[in-house]
Amino acid sequence: MSKRVEILEIRLNQLKDEMNKLDNRTHRLYLRKQNEQKLMLGSYFHVSDEQFVCQATNDTRVVLRYVTDKYGEIVSYVLNDRWSRDEQAERVQDSKIYHNGSTFDTLDQHILDQSQAI
Repeated sequence: MSKRVEILEIRLNQLKDEMNKLDNRTHRLYLRKQNEQKLMLGSYFHVSDEQFVCQATNDTRVVLRYVTDKYGEIVSYVLNDRWSRDEQAERVQDSKIYHNGSTFDTLDQHILDQSQAI
């Protein structure tokens, strides 16, 4: 092989390594975003009765259930959001909360009061 081909192959391998590192970083940032969304969504809902637990099951869903029942849901809230990306950042375009068949555009005090009443 010529010297030029060897140099190009070395550079190709370097670029592949950099691409893999960027893919790994992107994936870690995505997982971090999901975890932060889950924590933020879960922090909106509280239950003071010891019979019930309110739990964020993932980054878009919160459920109220009995402590003794791992799978039965009494109430669930699902966040549906759309994101857009530009050169500087990702931004939320819009979001909606689904609550047992009802749809809300904002997570306001009314929804929080309803969740406390249950």
